[in-house]
Amino acid sequence: MKTFVMILQILLGVMFLFFGFNGIFEFMEVPEYDGTAKLFMDGLVASEYMFPFIGVIEIIAGIGLIFNVFVPLVLILIFPIVSNMVMFHIFLELEGIGFSLVLFILVIFFMFVNLKNYKPLFKAKKSNTNTSYYT
Repeated sequence: MKTFVMILQILLGVMFLFFGFNGIFEFMEVPEYDGTAKLFMDGLVASEYMFPFIGVIEIIAGIGLIFNVFVPLVLILIFPIVSNMVMFHIFLELEGIGFSLVLFILVIFFMFVNLKNYKPLFKAKKSNTNTSYYT
């Protein structure tokens, strides 16, 4: 089972690496959308920074997943991107939701695999020192 999970993690990393480079170098065509989805995508393209920025995050995520380094952090970095991919397809353009859902489910799966690494984030801990900036 560990081998299967590791292969799945590497494949997810390869996907993020591929699409990250595509976000920067644009070697694949962006699908044409209509209506609100077109307005949304036109706004992202017009910003001139969003797709390269997302691409860099995806490349970092891909490298982390492929080489099994900083995986819990990588999953936190990539989660908002994958979540927004799913939301785009749910609310603006239902066509093409399948691939986004697969990525989303895989990221959630790997977050559960790494759940022990996230537990300290949800523990309230009282500080021993007064670190308030307001006193």
